[in-house]
Amino acid sequence: MLIFSNCLAARSQTTIAVYRSDLEKTNSPKTKADICFEISEQYSQILKIDSAFYFANKVQEYSRPINYETGIGKYHLATGMALFYRGKNGEAEANALKAIEIFARLKETRLLGKCYLVLGSNQNVTNNILQARSSYWTAINCFEKINDARGLYSSYRWLGYSYFNGSETDSLSFYQTKSLLVAEQLNEKEKIHQAACWMGSTFLSLKEYEKAIKYFEYGFNNQSSRTDKVGLRSLKIDYATCLILTQKFHRADSVINEIAAINSVLKDSYGTAVINQLHGTSAFVQKKYPQAVSYLREAADKMSELKIINDNSIDILLLLGKAEYATNNYTDAINHFRSATKMADQLNNLVGTSEGQLLISQSFQQSGMADSALYYFKSYALLKESLLSQQKQKNIIDIATRYETEKKEQAIRILETEKEANSYLLQLKNQQLEKQILDDEKKSQQLALLSQQNEINKLDAQQKTLGLDNEKKENEQRRANEELMGKEVAYQKLLLAKQNQEKKIIYIGIAVALIAGGYLLYRYVRKRSQQNQQEVLNERLRISRELHDEVGATLSGVALFSEIAKQKMEQQQTSDAQVYLNHISANSKEMVEKMSDIVWAINPDNDSFERIIGKLQTYAFNLCAGKGITLHLDFDDAMRSDYPAVQVKRNLYLFMKEAINNAIKYSAGKNIFLSLKKKDSSIVVEIKDDGKGFNTNIAYNGNGLKNMKARADNIDAQYSLESGQGTGTAVRIQFRFHPAGGHSAKA
Repeated sequence: MLIFSNCLAARSQTTIAVYRSDLEKTNSPKTKADICFEISEQYSQILKIDSAFYFANKVQEYSRPINYETGIGKYHLATGMALFYRGKNGEAEANALKAIEIFARLKETRLLGKCYLVLGSNQNVTNNILQARSSYWTAINCFEKINDARGLYSSYRWLGYSYFNGSETDSLSFYQTKSLLVAEQLNEKEKIHQAACWMGSTFLSLKEYEKAIKYFEYGFNNQSSRTDKVGLRSLKIDYATCLILTQKFHRADSVINEIAAINSVLKDSYGTAVINQLHGTSAFVQKKYPQAVSYLREAADKMSELKIINDNSIDILLLLGKAEYATNNYTDAINHFRSATKMADQLNNLVGTSEGQLLISQSFQQSGMADSALYYFKSYALLKESLLSQQKQKNIIDIATRYETEKKEQAIRILETEKEANSYLLQLKNQQLEKQILDDEKKSQQLALLSQQNEINKLDAQQKTLGLDNEKKENEQRRANEELMGKEVAYQKLLLAKQNQEKKIIYIGIAVALIAGGYLLYRYVRKRSQQNQQEVLNERLRISRELHDEVGATLSGVALFSEIAKQKMEQQQTSDAQVYLNHISANSKEMVEKMSDIVWAINPDNDSFERIIGKLQTYAFNLCAGKGITLHLDFDDAMRSDYPAVQVKRNLYLFMKEAINNAIKYSAGKNIFLSLKKKDSSIVVEIKDDGKGFNTNIAYNGNGLKNMKARADNIDAQYSLESGQGTGTAVRIQFRFHPAGGHSAKA
């Protein structure tokens, strides 16, 4: 029962959260009572009984003021569920009976089925087994009437459980099979997992290990993520036992490792005991008796320490005694067999008691103590005879139960047959009514046809009259047409004269338009010529300015440094002269580079983006190689054949060159990333590095960043700079792109 409750825990928590949300959204006392009942039921299933009682009382609180009878019945049902899980079976049964009285009167079939489930569960745990089974059958009948598959699933599971304590495993397996079939109809993986694994445990108790393995594997294949660890471990233990007993040791070891992983999460001593039990069982089946004794003693000691007395404890002691018996340690074997027999007596496990007494008798026989052996053998014989008698009674009960089952199923089939017959009679009556309706419709159609025929005759007479009228009108129309033809000839003459006049006007208009168009074209060509001349003049002025600013200043410096170097040489200050010669060399290289950039920029062969990137790539790779930096180039192939305006080309090239220079000089990074992409009608350029970065809030004396900002402004670009300590630096511009001649850049 605990395993069954734990399996519901995860799903119930999610359901409760949904119900609580619904409860806050409604103001209806009736709806609140219904929701509180559902919440109380969920809390009972996950064994949070105080919360279950709280919401059960809320059901009563909302129901009594409005005299909501269904709600009052739900209060008694919810209270009965909570009392059952708390172990107060008498009070639970009384509340279930009150709820049954209300729901039977209100004909609430589904709730009535739930009441009988609670009633049967109370009767089952108080050993009123026959009454419990009767209650379960009543619940099954209720759920079958309304085709409630979930209710049927729970009813068959509890009905099967009622056979578990009596060791009536064939009936247990029969009803567990029923619950598995319903679970498959529902197609709910968690229910299939529960029912199939319970079937596996049932076949394990029947010692049909291969069937047990088949059902276990079917169950585990349908296991969901919500399956609780405690219940899963219990099922894995039974599965591993079946694998060991069928000598599938490799697979068994794999399952034992899975159990050990669950133990590491649960961290309880019971898990250690069962792991030792499984290792001991495996060693015993492989006839490694000393190893089996070691494992099983540890398991038995741990169970004793935990003070656990159950069928599992009995199995450990019996197997430990058998292993000791196999190693000729009869004294310890007898002690462990006696302990197992004592536990079996306490649990009323007659099978365990019988097996223990037989093993004690055999151990005394091997020890040479014939009297003791005979004593325990007689006890075994008497108990075996009692077990046979019980088996006969059980068989009689099973036959009677199955007879009742078949009788109920037959009654259901008869009801279904009667229902089908009534349905057939109703269908026959409907068909007769439909036939009568069709006959009436046929008569109505015949009358309508006669009426339509009369109308057709009237229409024929009218058509003849109309024919005569039409002939008279046609004659009148011919006379009118002749008069109209005369008028048409006169009109055509007038129209021809008018068309000649319109042609003259059109020719005059075309001549005026051509003269005006020619004049406008002349004005446009002249204006465009003036604009081109101005653009050429502006470009010349810019080149002149650059030559003066860039080259002129550099040449002036070279001349000055040359004069100083000459003086130093005359004064025989060779080292000082060398310094100025180095300045001359550096300035000369700088001047050559600037001249190269100016010449390259005005060369029309270099107007495409492909040439810009090629030039920049050649320049940057040489510098990066010298510094041990890797240059990464990401260029949009769709841009290769695009030609920017001269101003855009020059400013864009110098912007990227300045950014790369700054990254090489100051970033101390290992990689520089250059990206040039087209995005819709814009160009996006980004240069970033993975270097040390800098604080962008601090003002710096250099002109590099200012130059880049100025270059961006010259082409109306959006400029951004991102950097931080240890995060590298990224410089980005974005501007609208127009082919050469169409970009509105600053001069």
